Amino acid sequence: MYAPRAMRDLPTTPSRRARAALVLTALLPACPEREPDRDGAAADAAKDRFDATDSPDATDSPDAASDLLDAAADVAGDGDVADGPLDAVDAAADGPPDAPACMSVPWRTAQVSSGGNWGGSTAIAVDPRGVAHIVLHRAVYGSYGARELLYASPGATGAWELEGITTGTGNDRDDTTDLAFDSAGAPHVVFPGLVDGGPHPSIHATRADGRWVFTALRGGNTWASLAVDGRDDVHVVSGQTEINYATRAATGTWSHEAQRSARCVSVAAAADGAVHVSYATSPASPMTSELFHATRSPSGAWAFERVDALGFRVEFSCETMVGLGPAGAVHIVYTTATGLRHALRSPDGAWRTGAAPAAGRSPSMAVDDRGGVHLAFGEPLTHAYLPPGGAWRTDLIDARPGGVPGADTSIAVDRTGAVHIASYDESARTSPGYPVYYTTGRVCDP
Repeated sequence: MYAPRAMRDLPTTPSRRARAALVLTALLPACPEREPDRDGAAADAAKDRFDATDSPDATDSPDAASDLLDAAADVAGDGDVADGPLDAVDAAADGPPDAPACMSVPWRTAQVSSGGNWGGSTAIAVDPRGVAHIVLHRAVYGSYGARELLYASPGATGAWELEGITTGTGNDRDDTTDLAFDSAGAPHVVFPGLVDGGPHPSIHATRADGRWVFTALRGGNTWASLAVDGRDDVHVVSGQTEINYATRAATGTWSHEAQRSARCVSVAAAADGAVHVSYATSPASPMTSELFHATRSPSGAWAFERVDALGFRVEFSCETMVGLGPAGAVHIVYTTATGLRHALRSPDGAWRTGAAPAAGRSPSMAVDDRGGVHLAFGEPLTHAYLPPGGAWRTDLIDARPGGVPGADTSIAVDRTGAVHIASYDESARTSPGYPVYYTTGRVCDP
């Protein structure tokens, strides 16, 4: 979901201005025209912390991508842990014209959990404080077919801590999972589940008062996607043969709608509650499927438009991913018979399509606050980036034998532009097998 963050005015007290100057000095240690701080400690501290990120290490803490901004906030003396990185960004934004818009951070990887004896989908999202959280599946040893759905968060020491959401049987935890946060920091998860051994509805789970609360939603569950808008309304789109849409106001109850035939659904929500859905049609054989974009206005009116031909008939293997950029831009990444493609609808309503980088397994997409498009896919684990108005660039994150090939990826981008990726390593097929990894870094425009 795209929700632009208004810049916060810096207080005008002298002490605040002094701390902001120190933050800016720490962020810009290489600018020769700037006066150094009195003893050089601010720049040295920030540089030391930045240098420490140069070598990827599987034991790094999960918030390594924010170390540079955290160091600057620490030097400034801001006692508010949650606001420190944002204060640093605000100070840089109000700085001189030559202040850099982005500082690259090398990719770093940490293991989150063993995945059990086979993998499953992952979901990653960033909470309002800028902290990444992951939902993952893990097999239960000694119980054939049983799966755990787990919620992973970094603890006080930076080590990943696992919390059980639910346990199921069979393949009812082996399809899509999605995660999003509301403005209060409450997680919202959607996943497939069984009801009395019968149908597989999508299940919405949220944590309230220290426990998980579950709601079974109508419709099938092969594909499911979730978004939270700027009003904290929750939107879920799921289904196997049609668009099943469910929504719940922040203080209300769930309502359900069924729309036209669809597969491979993905949902994004704008700040005002407008919903955007990408999907593939499922025509009768031998006709080929087409990519569509659907919108639901805040008043509940649906509109549908064809975007592109896919060149094959969709069964159960396809991907569509939708995301929102600034000023109403809509991005869709989708699989066709000739490869992965990217479609952009500009604010004037015109669609432009083009090839995306050749993707491996399980591509996932996120759109940053500037309108840059980020992809993650495996195997091996790879990141692709399309800056606003630029061309695609691709970075190989990890190709080591037994490293992080990156099956079942998910991706998120925080307000600082740091990229967060979760993935399974399906090359590690021995017990405990299929570990889940967290990878983070920051890329900048060329």
